[in-house]
Amino acid sequence: MILLVVACIFIYISNHYAVIMNLSEIDSLQTKLTDVKYETLTISSQLMRESRQSFVRQMVNDRGLSLEDSTTPPFKITKE
Repeated sequence: MILLVVACIFIYISNHYAVIMNLSEIDSLQTKLTDVKYETLTISSQLMRESRQSFVRQMVNDRGLSLEDSTTPPFKITKE
């Protein structure tokens, strides 16, 4: 009977330790997920800023390229 109680205690302790380790890993992964979400938001914001027409125009002027804004509106090519 004593061996059965001791075995149950060892099983309980090992199970409790495994649960604590899993909770620690979950907490660590949630922290990493939050960091990655903020990094993604920052990168997305930078891409939006760099793709604006005014920013592209400024980059073209700074690099001395001979590109200009189009003065004619775009049009659709239709197939007849």
